[in-house]
Amino acid sequence: MDRTRGSNFLEPGATFGRFRILGPIGDDPDDRVYKAVPAELRDFERPVALKLFPLPPGCSCGSGQEPAGLVMPPPDLKHPNLADWLETSRVGRQCYAATGYVDGVSLARLAARASEMGISLPPGARIRIALQVAMGLEYLHELGDGSVNSPKLVHGNIRPSRVMLQRNGIARLLFYGFTRDGAHPPAINGLPMDVLRCMAPEQVQGDGPLTQASDVYSMAVVSFEIATGEPMLPCPTNTDSTPRQIYDQQFSALDLDSRMAAAEGAIPGLGQLLRPALEPDPSTRLSRIAPFVAGLEDLSTRNPLTRDLVEFVRPFLPEPRKVENPYQPPAVTFAVAGFALDGVDPETIHRPPCATPSGIPTEGQLRAERHRSDAQPDDEPAGTGDTVVPMAGKAALPGKPISSDRKLLILWGLAIVVILLFLLLVNMGS
Repeated sequence: MDRTRGSNFLEPGATFGRFRILGPIGDDPDDRVYKAVPAELRDFERPVALKLFPLPPGCSCGSGQEPAGLVMPPPDLKHPNLADWLETSRVGRQCYAATGYVDGVSLARLAARASEMGISLPPGARIRIALQVAMGLEYLHELGDGSVNSPKLVHGNIRPSRVMLQRNGIARLLFYGFTRDGAHPPAINGLPMDVLRCMAPEQVQGDGPLTQASDVYSMAVVSFEIATGEPMLPCPTNTDSTPRQIYDQQFSALDLDSRMAAAEGAIPGLGQLLRPALEPDPSTRLSRIAPFVAGLEDLSTRNPLTRDLVEFVRPFLPEPRKVENPYQPPAVTFAVAGFALDGVDPETIHRPPCATPSGIPTEGQLRAERHRSDAQPDDEPAGTGDTVVPMAGKAALPGKPISSDRKLLILWGLAIVVILLFLLLVNMGS
């Protein structure tokens, strides 16, 4: 049953179409992005990231009329620095875009953690992160031939929270649909300053088409923030102005030359690379990402790393979480064949150690548990205060079960008796 009717957000455990929601993800709760798994399967399944969109009147996903003017990518989109594209479809009055779930830390959280720890990445590591994102964007911009059925694509939402850094050092740009190159910018009403500050001025002000040059601008802003650890446009909090008003104020007061000097101070040569990509006028701005990628590659060569990138980013990443089956029942301690499983913390267990994915132990697991239970006296309590849930098997095994070792001894004894009787009969016959 779908438990989301009448609500703007999905609760953990809710069913949305063929997916089961595990919880919201991302740095911005208004994004309506959720981690989910297929609802019908009962085994470990790779999670997905679901982005929900309202369905405009007269539109239907998959018919060429994508939600909110978005264009879905071709099914063969595949690049190591982009999220894996899966599908788009419709559930009720909402469309969704599904991509592979990327486990890691966003650049936004990495920057916050680095500030708290008082350390920073070396220039070579920062350049390599920016280079990976730019390479993914370059691949994206090369898709399509500009025709109606195969348009050139614009990401339109490149920002630090849309870049995930994995534990293997790979940076991946997230996306949930794109915009056609040359289309009118989507409405930005209600977007926070953290989102607006990375957008090109024509995208925020709505006075020009959204093009791949708009992505180049956003990529340059993100590269600046990766390199310096500072936002291109400050985000004051003690103000009653709207995010759009803050953007206009900060953008009009922006001293681009001083910001480029800050970039040069962080990484020599970076300011010179960023300057043409940050031109406010899109007609004079760098229009293609390829020269920007080439410039980052040159900076990467001039700033070599003494160790692998993984070694530098590891201190900023959270501890790896234990991979658990999301389909398991609430945490309890189970009793198998009438005996509790001791040595198990009921606060952390999500499935009994002897249980299969269906929650029922196999015959071999039952035998092993019966053998272990022989060491427990009959008058000893079945547990140590943990919640005990008897499982099927006790009623079918009245009395104390015979262990597999005892059965083996009995069989050996019977075999010896048979051999002795046979030898005795042979002697008597002779």
